[in-house]
Amino acid sequence: TAGGGRSAAAGSGRTSAVGGGGSTSAAKAPAAAAPVKETPQERLKRLMQAQLNKAAQKDSLANAQKKIQLEKEKVARQQLERVAMAAGRGRGRSPSSDGYDDRDRSP
Repeated sequence: TAGGGRSAAAGSGRTSAVGGGGSTSAAKAPAAAAPVKETPQERLKRLMQAQLNKAAQKDSLANAQKKIQLEKEKVARQQLERVAMAAGRGRGRSPSSDGYDDRDRSP
C-alpha cells in the first residue's frame, strides 16, 4: 500500500506541479511553462521538423542560386547576340555583300 501511495502521490504531484507551475509560469512567460519532459514521439516530431526546415532552406537557397545563374547566362547570351548583330550589320553595309559589285559590271 505504501508503494501504491507513492505512485499516486508522484502522479498527482506531477500533475499539480504542472498545473501550479503552468499558471504561475504562464503569467511570466509562455515558453517557460514547459518543464514537463517531452515524449519520444514529440521529440521525434521536433527533430523531423527541424530536418525538414533545414532541407527547405537548402532547397530555397539552391533555387535562388540557380535563378541567379540562369539570369547571368541569359544576359551573356543577349550580349553575344548584340555583338553578332552589330558585326552582321557591318558586313551587310559593305558594297560587295549585296552581290552586285561595280567592278564586275561591264557596259
